[in-house]
Amino acid sequence: MMGGRHSAPARRWWVAGLGAALVVAGGALAYRVEEFLHHSSSSARALVRDFEASQPTTLAAGTGTGGVSPAAASCTSTAPGGARMLLEIPALHEIAPVLEGTSDATLGVGVGHLASSPWPAAGGNTVLDAHDVTFFRSIDALRRGDQVLLVGTCTTWRYEVSGSTVLEQGRPVAAATGPHLVLVTCWPTDALFYTTKRFVVVARLATVAPTRAVLPAARRLPDVTAALAPALAALHLDASTAGVPLGTLSLDGRFDASWLTSSRPLQASDAATRLLEAAVVAARGREPGPWRVMAPGVPFSAVEPLAGPLIWLAPVHVAIFGRGVQVTRASLGATVEIRGSPRDLAVTTAVRRGVMVITRFELLAP
Repeated sequence: MMGGRHSAPARRWWVAGLGAALVVAGGALAYRVEEFLHHSSSSARALVRDFEASQPTTLAAGTGTGGVSPAAASCTSTAPGGARMLLEIPALHEIAPVLEGTSDATLGVGVGHLASSPWPAAGGNTVLDAHDVTFFRSIDALRRGDQVLLVGTCTTWRYEVSGSTVLEQGRPVAAATGPHLVLVTCWPTDALFYTTKRFVVVARLATVAPTRAVLPAARRLPDVTAALAPALAALHLDASTAGVPLGTLSLDGRFDASWLTSSRPLQASDAATRLLEAAVVAARGREPGPWRVMAPGVPFSAVEPLAGPLIWLAPVHVAIFGRGVQVTRASLGATVEIRGSPRDLAVTTAVRRGVMVITRFELLAP
């Protein structure tokens, strides 16, 4: 158990069937990070807005604490394709739509409810999954006592975090008897690659109360996009087209907590890696035109060597720099072999009005 925050009795608790949740928790990265981020930064916000707009003018009355009236027993939205509930994590400044199921398509736009676990109105242990590159990126920052809310159309369930742990995929997890909320994602959360470990947060039900007001919209945070020519922007840039292996992400700067705990760090990382992948494609196609769009001021000769036989000797590490909620630049580093000769790849980017461009591209002798 992490941080020694679990008591001895807690280690004996058990949630039947949660091992199945861990197999899909966080979702295997069946497609690239940007697929999730494109959806989570736009589609998810739309789902939250639609859910809020569907709130009835007069909301059903709950029983306050400890139970739910029969009129409030069904508090999940049934709009086709819409959010069933909203998940709010105040400590992380996060509001996310909760949808039924844990498929890639579902986790690409929101938090997934494990179908074999009950919704909160039915009691028991509710299990929610999300990818570590989106809504659950920072759940490892949650501490005992932090609040997590499940907001239904008529009733809100407030939980308090009781502990967390890291488990191998497929392992069952210890949890308390009685109503609890279990959040599951991939571990480590800074990994840009597939991982077999899962991070699990367990929160106990504290209160049940009527949903009396529409949740405030999550703070708008600036987007960062890659400067790509239309021909490259239309391509599905990933490891299969460009062969770029992703490693880890680090953050350097005095960022606001709201930015650090959002999906924006991964969005900025995605913009940087898309530029690198597009650079490889432009070099192979010997296309200086698209290169000038993504790297104005950097000669095409800097990237031309990538057109030759290329082997990645080390995955790409991405570092994001900035202040507050603004990203100012990013750097990417890796080791490659070009025509049998090892080279250290060093790329620097800058962000101008939310658009990221390459400002330095070098292949150095190690």
